[in-house]
Amino acid sequence: MKYNIVMTEKSNARSTFALLLDTVIRSKHEWAKIAEQYGLTAIQLHTLGLLEGPEPRPLGCLCVLLGCDASNVTGIVDRLESQGLIERKENPADRRAKLISLTKKGKDLRAKIIKQMETMELASFSPLTPAEHAEFRRLLLKITPPTPDALS
Repeated sequence: MKYNIVMTEKSNARSTFALLLDTVIRSKHEWAKIAEQYGLTAIQLHTLGLLEGPEPRPLGCLCVLLGCDASNVTGIVDRLESQGLIERKENPADRRAKLISLTKKGKDLRAKIIKQMETMELASFSPLTPAEHAEFRRLLLKITPPTPDALS
């Protein structure tokens, strides 16, 4: 009993950022399991998730969103392209820049993965009421920087 009280006091003293980081790290293991089912790494899975919408994303935008330098993102893109999941095209506005988009195969796989991630999300947030979940999402959106789509 005393142990539970001490642990509760310690967890209450942890910063919000530390708690958020703990949650992300725990969920990363679930992401890795999903990625492995499709022969992907967790970062490749995340990259597919970032390629939403009909418009291709500049490679530089992916660098910012993934927090990686261009050479690292190029390797991720190379592997996804070799699996037929994405395609790389020249940017008509700047021939030095590349645009990345999902192929039909990539879109189909992304849709499958999104369904699995939604199931994972429901389980992760089951302790929250629907109103708390909506409020948590609203707050996360408030502190999440806007997507840098204009970057190239």
